[in-house]
Amino acid sequence: MASSQLKKCKFSKSANVAEKRRIWIEALKSQLVRFEKLTIWSDNNPRRYISLLCELNESSDMELFNMASLRFPTEMNLYPLKLSSSEAAIFCDVLRKQRKELKELHLSDCFSPGDVERLISAISEMPGKVKRLNIGGNKIKDIPGPEFFAKIGEVLCMEDCFEDGRKR
Repeated sequence: MASSQLKKCKFSKSANVAEKRRIWIEALKSQLVRFEKLTIWSDNNPRRYISLLCELNESSDMELFNMASLRFPTEMNLYPLKLSSSEAAIFCDVLRKQRKELKELHLSDCFSPGDVERLISAISEMPGKVKRLNIGGNKIKDIPGPEFFAKIGEVLCMEDCFEDGRKR
């Protein structure tokens, strides 16, 4: 069990494992409601949010993970954050469940080449749409399929995405 959220939990000396888990999950829920908009300039910065998603995943609590999908920020700027493969997988799992319209996702230079394909797949499969998407600087091999482009509302930036220098 991780990290920053667990340190904030207060346990009584007589609390059993189930009680400690319940307290930890409640602490994670209270943290989750704080993230409505993510920018590097806010207190709710992207690194904290990604760490929280990892903790939610670690909890193995589907209700909590579904809550993360429902509370997903509609505006998000992860740049200049570099996601590890496990962080990218968890982020994409939550993104894949989005039903609402996301206003803006700025994800430039955040994903490794293998994880960009996972991101494109998540966006293609999500029920909702993204009004403005920036995935510039994330290296991809092929142009995504039509299901990906159908999810983009107004603006798509893919500058410097192709390994051969093509701009699309």
